[in-house]
Amino acid sequence: MRKRIFALLFLSALFCMILTGCGASKYDQAVEFMTNGDYKSASDLLSQLPDDENAKTKLAECNYHLGTEAMSAEDWDAAIGYFDGLNYDDSATLLESCQREKGMTENADYEFLAALEKSILDRLDSVSNTNYDNATVVNTELVYVEKFQDATFYDSELSVLANKYIEGLHIQKEALKKENAYEVQIEWQRGLVYRYEVLYDLFENYDFLADNTEFVGTYVSACADQRALLDAYDAIEADIGTQTTAEDFMWWIDGNEFYCTLVNNTEYKFSTIFEIAFIDVDGVIFEEASAYIENITAGSSYKVSFYVSNPDQIDAVRWINYYDEVIY
Repeated sequence: MRKRIFALLFLSALFCMILTGCGASKYDQAVEFMTNGDYKSASDLLSQLPDDENAKTKLAECNYHLGTEAMSAEDWDAAIGYFDGLNYDDSATLLESCQREKGMTENADYEFLAALEKSILDRLDSVSNTNYDNATVVNTELVYVEKFQDATFYDSELSVLANKYIEGLHIQKEALKKENAYEVQIEWQRGLVYRYEVLYDLFENYDFLADNTEFVGTYVSACADQRALLDAYDAIEADIGTQTTAEDFMWWIDGNEFYCTLVNNTEYKFSTIFEIAFIDVDGVIFEEASAYIENITAGSSYKVSFYVSNPDQIDAVRWINYYDEVIY
């Protein structure tokens, strides 16, 4: 009877030793798996030791590495699963990055960036072609990107930039329909600045075409200059418009010379071309002329004059001006 009791006690003690030994061996085996880079096998073993604090620490380390492996494979769902609630090293930052990548992949973000890249590269090729045509180039770009207008983006800032770029293309498209040369010139420049500003922001914040030197030279490096040119156009045009629409503004006729005097009230030096049509009492244009005035310095006055063969025939005039050179 005593032998039987002793045997039972021995077996019970042995069983406890086996259980204790199994726990230790799982941990040690998990560490070995980790040393060999097999974090999935290590994680499976460590998950079986919920009461072991060392195992919990190692399990967090395993899940961190599994998350980075999933990121490398662009398996965003798996990576998010590993990082969510992990609180290990920079796991919170990586979780945010994965959520962003998943959102941008599943929405219009990356598709738009890819389409815009093709559009820009195509435009750069077109500009170098001797058959370059503004209308064709703008319409081609719209084919690439117009479908993203008001599309769903994960990144709200990218959505704003996408819509601004498309708006810039539409401004340029409408500029080509304008009747007056100055409107074509200034509105084309306005649309161009919209586009350049977007491309500059994409380069700075999204590494857009960052390794393409032609893109950087054409768009990024020139963005500030194009903005400054538009500001100059707007200022000069507003100045001339204010003077020529004033109640006391007058054109004068002296012999065969039809002229007016203007003042450059802006900070810019510029050259401009004025074109005029002389109209008789029947509303018929009987003569046209143009005048090129160069190097108009800030604060100076300048005379705009045209030769007309028969001043007495003038009943009305129609004139416009546009800009040849602006120094800003």
